[in-house]
Amino acid sequence: MIHLSGLQNGQLTGAADPNKNPILLFRSLLQQLDKRHIGYELASIQADNGGMLIPNEAEMVLCVEDQQVNRFLSILASQEQSFRDGNAETNPDAVFEYSMTDLPKTVISREDCDRFVNFLYTIMTGPYAETEEETILAIAGLTSVKSGKKGIEIKSVGYSLLQNKLTEISASNKTLAHLSDLSFREEGDIPSMLGTSKTEFSTDLASAYSLHTGKKLSYQDSVIPNQASLIRRLNPSCSIVAMSVNNNVLSDCAGTILEYLINNRPQYDF
Repeated sequence: MIHLSGLQNGQLTGAADPNKNPILLFRSLLQQLDKRHIGYELASIQADNGGMLIPNEAEMVLCVEDQQVNRFLSILASQEQSFRDGNAETNPDAVFEYSMTDLPKTVISREDCDRFVNFLYTIMTGPYAETEEETILAIAGLTSVKSGKKGIEIKSVGYSLLQNKLTEISASNKTLAHLSDLSFREEGDIPSMLGTSKTEFSTDLASAYSLHTGKKLSYQDSVIPNQASLIRRLNPSCSIVAMSVNNNVLSDCAGTILEYLINNRPQYDF
């Protein structure tokens, strides 16, 4: 049994990284076993946080031929080291662990397992459309894999500021699924939002940012990472601002918000 935990649970943010997305790590591991001719059977795989976000925890159970166990453990040790190195700075609490477990009562057929692994490598993963400045306009990726009595369910999510790109992502994944003899279901889409920097609020906020930091604030549309479009669909009449803040800019953002509130507090007549 291989268990990953402590990963950051979030939206797709860029290039596919096996050290950040456990589905991609399991995909890489299964491919390595095939390339090195290590016989195995997949008993179960669970990596799911509801299907919209990258899982922060995952588990996979494999059955390996007795004579191949030492080679298998060597590959796991190498994967574990790569996983630790890849998360050392940004996510030191991430854990890669493996252990022996009871022999599973059932396993996934070899044919289905091969189709599963091959499909994980053909489905769209990573940025799909970018500007010349490498701002991501559309992105897709794997967010859920669950095995059960009826087979393996795979979920992929796409985000796009351009509806035609989102349509292309869905159509391509549908074609790839059918070529792999897999069923496909589109669960829905949420319209994206385009922002504008030419508003009274954005101008005042930029001024507050400049007062607090001495730097200039610029605005740029991006698909990552916000759920503004979801909130807007639930409440079409709302006016919202969605912000994603890294730790290294938290102080600047907090100070900017305070500066804005101080300089733009509402005036009341009593």
